[in-house]
Amino acid sequence: MATKLSPKDLGQIAGRVIDRAIGNIDFSVRINRAEYRRRWSTVQAAMRAKGYDAGYACGSELDRSDVAWLTGFFDPIVERYAVLVPASGRPIVLAGCEGHHVVKEAANASGCDLCVLREFQISDEEYRNVKSDRIRDVVRKLKVGRRPRIAIWSPAEFLPHAQYEMLTKTFGKQNVIYDPLVLQLIKYEKSLKELAIMEQANKVTDAAFRAMLAVTVPGVRESQVAGVGDFVCKALGAHRTGFPT
Repeated sequence: MATKLSPKDLGQIAGRVIDRAIGNIDFSVRINRAEYRRRWSTVQAAMRAKGYDAGYACGSELDRSDVAWLTGFFDPIVERYAVLVPASGRPIVLAGCEGHHVVKEAANASGCDLCVLREFQISDEEYRNVKSDRIRDVVRKLKVGRRPRIAIWSPAEFLPHAQYEMLTKTFGKQNVIYDPLVLQLIKYEKSLKELAIMEQANKVTDAAFRAMLAVTVPGVRESQVAGVGDFVCKALGAHRTGFPT
């Protein structure tokens, strides 16, 4: 029968796995501004081909991948957030009054613009010193016309109804079209930079699984096994959602 592992034993096992893996991981691999511009250009070409003036994706705890892929922002915040992509030019990240400073860091890293959206403000809070815009004002800045055709890229099961109403009441129901495949199909085709990121992420994941398997013995709780995996991932540079991009 295996000897019960103490918390100290768990840490030592995780440490040994980290020591063996860390030399094989390239921490310099990042998604840079050039890669984001490539993504925007590819998406915008597909939008123009289908006659869309702008594309919209929301961010939430349920589905953060679209906004993250376009802007680099994926950290959870208390408010809603989204991205609005014109058929040409830089995308705009839409953030609320409470968390816009957090979103701004990602916007600076990717090179997209940022707008504080009044519709995303927490309903029972008042922010007198924060300048904010309405969605109509934001779209006006994009110079896509008074009644632009807007493609919604977020799946219907993830898009809050309030955001759908915000768009349809502002631009007309006939001008707001669900078309998540536009973005999904583009994201399926990985660039060399993305493949390099995935390679490093696989190394981190492999190390985490090896550490978790090593401590999975009688007497060790599931929460302890999960804690070892989480510790290894973070010690090897992975963020909450995976290897940092």
